[in-house]
Amino acid sequence: MSPERRSPEGSLPLSETRAAELVESPSAMDDAVRFHDAVTEWLDLSRELEQETRQPKTETSEEKPGRIWGLERREPKQAVPKATLQDKINAISVGQVGDLLPRATAEKSKVRDERILTLEARLAELDREIARYKDRPDLRPEVRAEFKKERRFQQVGRELDNLETYEDELDRREFELLKTRKGKLGSTDRTILQNSAALHETIQNRVTALETGPETALAARLHELARYRDGLVRDRFAETPSRKKYLEMIRRLWEEGKNVFLTGATGTGKTELFIYLAKKLYGQPPEIIRGSERTGAPEIFGKTLLRATPEGGTETYFQPGRYTAAIDAGRPLIFD
Repeated sequence: MSPERRSPEGSLPLSETRAAELVESPSAMDDAVRFHDAVTEWLDLSRELEQETRQPKTETSEEKPGRIWGLERREPKQAVPKATLQDKINAISVGQVGDLLPRATAEKSKVRDERILTLEARLAELDREIARYKDRPDLRPEVRAEFKKERRFQQVGRELDNLETYEDELDRREFELLKTRKGKLGSTDRTILQNSAALHETIQNRVTALETGPETALAARLHELARYRDGLVRDRFAETPSRKKYLEMIRRLWEEGKNVFLTGATGTGKTELFIYLAKKLYGQPPEIIRGSERTGAPEIFGKTLLRATPEGGTETYFQPGRYTAAIDAGRPLIFD
């Protein structure tokens, strides 16, 4: 019988040495489990955060007719950090448009704000925990690949959302300027519009780069489809490239103070198109008058009613209709 073959160290048979090489040490196994759990939780929370930040608004102008009869005040928007035109162009070009956006908006409730902050804080903790394993490519390579892909997709989606938000803000400022000036533009107004046009061009160039880049094209396409879905859920309207030309035509007419009359078959999205554009340009939903046999002057213009007083008597007061409320608040009005 031949003597048993020994490893070079002479401590273990070669067969046992190879077996030991294939078995992870307890500490390596624990690291792999912790890495897997951290990445799994990160993926779940990041998707939850994305859904939370995309939460559709439920309030519409139809729920509260005439609610702003000189009583409701709009919250002032947080100012965009001051920066030169070149600073803004540079930020957009390198994917840092988020630095140009306000950090918070008055639209979010305190509960929702707190939930978002909690999710972001936990994600930051997981980021630090996952970063400890960056020099360990042996730990669950399939989990690591999924984490990198998901993170890249979210980075691209977040940047595209920020670009869209910033461009919408530019559109609102241009619209307000042209609507107010009514075609009588001074040199300062023209400079503002020229700067805005330069920013629009930079934004479009950045979007094109994300949509055509080999590492970002798929993420950009998936984000575009998700944006269409969210638009249908939130506004029953998705801003597709084929619809942008109609939105642009209506916007130009509104800038000149003209009324717009849309005709077409029932159910083709005429009202939703108007509602979507009104929210985009005015930052608030329009007043809507639904035409029916019951629609009369009181519903349109308003009516005088009686109410009790603290002294036990009665007094008359005026309840505005949708038309009066829209004029008073400077909001668009839709006759449907």
